[in-house]
Amino acid sequence: MTKIVHINATGARGGAAIACSRLNDALNRAGISSSMLVADNPSLLNRIKKSIFYRINHPKELLLDTEANFSLMRFGLPIYKSREVMDADIIFIHWVCANTLSIEGVEKTLQLGKPTFWFMHDMFPFTGGCHYSLSCDRYKGDCNDCPQIRNKSYKEEARKQLLRKINHWTDYRNLEFIAPSNWEAKCASESSLCRGHKVHVAANIIDTTTYKPATNSFKEKFGLDVNKRTILFGASRINSPYKGAHYAKDCLKMLDPERFEGLVIGNADSSFVKDLPIKVVQTGFLSDDATIAMAYNACDTFIMTSIAESFGQVVAEAMACGKPCIGFPTGGVLDLIKHGQTGFLTKKYEASELIDGIRWIFADGERYNELSRRCRNQILEQNSFLRVKDIHKEIKPYLND
Repeated sequence: MTKIVHINATGARGGAAIACSRLNDALNRAGISSSMLVADNPSLLNRIKKSIFYRINHPKELLLDTEANFSLMRFGLPIYKSREVMDADIIFIHWVCANTLSIEGVEKTLQLGKPTFWFMHDMFPFTGGCHYSLSCDRYKGDCNDCPQIRNKSYKEEARKQLLRKINHWTDYRNLEFIAPSNWEAKCASESSLCRGHKVHVAANIIDTTTYKPATNSFKEKFGLDVNKRTILFGASRINSPYKGAHYAKDCLKMLDPERFEGLVIGNADSSFVKDLPIKVVQTGFLSDDATIAMAYNACDTFIMTSIAESFGQVVAEAMACGKPCIGFPTGGVLDLIKHGQTGFLTKKYEASELIDGIRWIFADGERYNELSRRCRNQILEQNSFLRVKDIHKEIKPYLND
């Protein structure tokens, strides 16, 4: 039986870890032998006898002073020596920053000669270091004079790192890339690093037996008013330059507290919610998918304010529960929210347009029900665990089951 191994920095924390874990589970359910190898697993660390040297931050990484998330790949673990990688027939590289793999470590993995797919959960694999380039397209060339690095002494670190990536990776024909959205696939295809390599599109997947519409409302379970419309929004990472939290706050300030309430899965920053006119319920930390799905079923719509997003897992989860979504025309969100069919896409990045979306979503009860039905059907067709073999066509030539 064909064996697949997924390499990721963590096993549970972060969007990449969740997507990686779900893919691993779906492949196993489909009868394909799949396993995860994560850098924060103590068992792995003991087996490869990791030195503390691999975990320290490189001095330059502390001095870069960047506008947004930026990583260097100077150090990493010798994961390519692990039994799981050696025994695998197919290797998936996921999110491997935070000293999980170095540039040379990726090359040593490629030198094993096995089909290796880099599942890109952001833009980092093909940039000089930024996780999202925002308005910059210098990754198409050499990442010279990086606009995200404020410290002038280190302006050329992005160019140097991209050149090292190209020199160490691009000659390996067994390296192919996977993007979870058409937007990211286009960016990767136009990059200087991915040029000459295959770039596949394979959406992140959802367990639609867990994330599904509920027959009963869960509003009361979360202390919500059944007579009000509940807006689910993200506020747990308000300092992220990508999440557009200020747009969400400005939108929520415009809502009528007699008609609307807010719901946050997890805990929002206190400074974010304290000035809002509407009641906001915070679920606290939810550890299992079943309870998270209940929270989605307690809301009526989800607003997505990200200005950079490779996919949008929370949108997919909400849609799987039959909830129409409202969002900016950002990256992978464009593959999920079909304007007028499964939700509302704004034309501009403005809070007032989010309000327009909320009004439109709830203006017609019959239309809302049809939007809900289409949301569920779209996720079943394009993102369900049951479709994993159809979604991941890139592995079919290597399966001998």
